[in-house]
Amino acid sequence: MTTRGTLYVTQATHKSHQHWECSHFTNLSCVRLLKPIIIMGMTNLVPLPMSDHSFLVTIRALAVDTAKVKISRHASQRMVERKITMTQILACLRRGSIYEAAHQDIRGDWKATLRHVWAGDDVRVAVALKKNSQGEVIAVITVF
Repeated sequence: MTTRGTLYVTQATHKSHQHWECSHFTNLSCVRLLKPIIIMGMTNLVPLPMSDHSFLVTIRALAVDTAKVKISRHASQRMVERKITMTQILACLRRGSIYEAAHQDIRGDWKATLRHVWAGDDVRVAVALKKNSQGEVIAVITVF
C-alpha cells in the first residue's frame, strides 16, 4: 500500500523537559513546528529474519493444537521405520531445543530441526512453518 502525506518533526516543551515528536498534525500550543518530512510511500516491505528463539516460541505455541501439526508422507514412513511415535514428535515440538538453526528456504518457509530426549531416545524432528487458509501450521518433514 502506498501512502502519501506530510510528517512534521516537532519540538515540544513541557514544564520539566524538552523532547522531539513526529506527528501528522498537532494542536498543542507548546509545540513549535520544524521542517516537514515528505513521505512518498513504501513499495515493498522486507520481513526481518526469524531468530532461533522466535522460531521455537512459534513452534511451541502452534504445537499446543495438534490440528496445526501436519505429518508428511515421508515423515510417516520414517516414523514406522524408526519406531518414533506421535507422542514423541509432539513432545519434541513442545519441549525440544533447536538442533539445526532456523533458516528460510527458497519458497519463503522457515525450517529448522528440533531435538528432544524422550525416555532415553534421542528424537529429532525436521519441521517447516507454512501458511495456509487456516493460518500457520507446522509441517513435519522427517523424523530421526
